Amino acid sequence: ISTVCSQRKGNITLHSTRVDFTGRLKEDIKELDIFGHGVKPMNDKAEALDPYKYHIAVENHIYDHHLTEKLPDAFLGYTLPFYQGAPNTESYFPKESFIPIDINNYERSRDIIKSHLANNEYQDRLPYIVEARRRVLEEQNLFAIINNIIRKQEDTITSSTMGKVI
Repeated sequence: ISTVCSQRKGNITLHSTRVDFTGRLKEDIKELDIFGHGVKPMNDKAEALDPYKYHIAVENHIYDHHLTEKLPDAFLGYTLPFYQGAPNTESYFPKESFIPIDINNYERSRDIIKSHLANNEYQDRLPYIVEARRRVLEEQNLFAIINNIIRKQEDTITSSTMGKVI
């Protein structure tokens, strides 16, 4: 299990809470590897994902539709993420492809993580992770979204000009 959590703290976002949560979690889950500035630097985020089955991903802000690279990167690395972020994440990815946690409730989140690690759920959830990865690559990335917007515009233009002599 891994996470990317620099030592940077801030009061406006969840940075400080995430740093504190991660530090406590490392005490209880020794196999947790922490990457980031001030901890274990990495040249490429793949170093924090590729060798692992599980990853902890925590957004800095919690709002509907607010998904940054944190969750998609976990899917690209074929990991099963423990995730705190957008409450409507299931609108984008299969609910079985990630495990929700709440870092404001340390004991509950720790127990969820330990339980899923003990049950070795990775293999059972791998098909959902693969589907989430496909969505990242084909649907839920900037280029795919822009492409869909352009296609809709083209369809609108085409359907509105059909039958008209130009």
